[in-house]
Amino acid sequence: MSVTISSQTPWLMLFRMPGKPFICLEPQSHPVDAHNMEGQPGLVVLGPGDTVSWSLKIAVNQVLIAGR
Repeated sequence: MSVTISSQTPWLMLFRMPGKPFICLEPQSHPVDAHNMEGQPGLVVLGPGDTVSWSLKIAVNQVLIAGR
C-alpha cells in the first residue's frame, strides 16, 4: 500500500484508537503543545467570528483487506 498526503499545514496529527481498524488524520498549523511553547510556533489564534480554511488531500493507491 502507498499513501500520498498533500496538506496546506506543516503538521499532521495521526490518531489510532486501540482495537479499531482505522486511523484518523488531522491537519494542524502547529506542533503538539504549541500553546505552552515559547513563541507558540505555528499557532493560529482566531477571534470571535474569524475563520480559517485549509485543504488536505490523501491518495491511496491500493487497499488491502485482511482475510481477503
